[in-house]
Amino acid sequence: MGDPRYWAIWINDKYAEEGACTLQMHEGDRLLFLVDKATAPEYNPTVFPLELSGAPTEITQGESATVTVDKYSTAGVASAANGVSVKGGETAVTTNASGQAAVKFNTLGTAHLRGTKSGFAPTASVAVCVHASGGHC
Repeated sequence: MGDPRYWAIWINDKYAEEGACTLQMHEGDRLLFLVDKATAPEYNPTVFPLELSGAPTEITQGESATVTVDKYSTAGVASAANGVSVKGGETAVTTNASGQAAVKFNTLGTAHLRGTKSGFAPTASVAVCVHASGGHC
């Protein structure tokens, strides 16, 4: 029996029905390759992508921001991702049933937020510049 893992391709938040050699990309398309596992008899994807949104590009030290994490179906339909660990702020926080979590930023510099949950492809890292009160990045 061979290795059941393969490179899954998602384009514009949908599971691609074509392989990489025949896939036609257009300006503005979003492409994601992730390792998935094919399981018989359906061979449907078992790993689904997460996306983090709502993070500010900059924030004042000591403030909090609410971020949202969504999960995508093979058809590209987003829904709230509950139980995702969001790290990169002061402490790791977990998303609620609405896919939201409040992240606090106490340390000056650049925080890199990322959401992870077992069985899902992690979110892309999102950079947040944390500056002193009255300052800017």
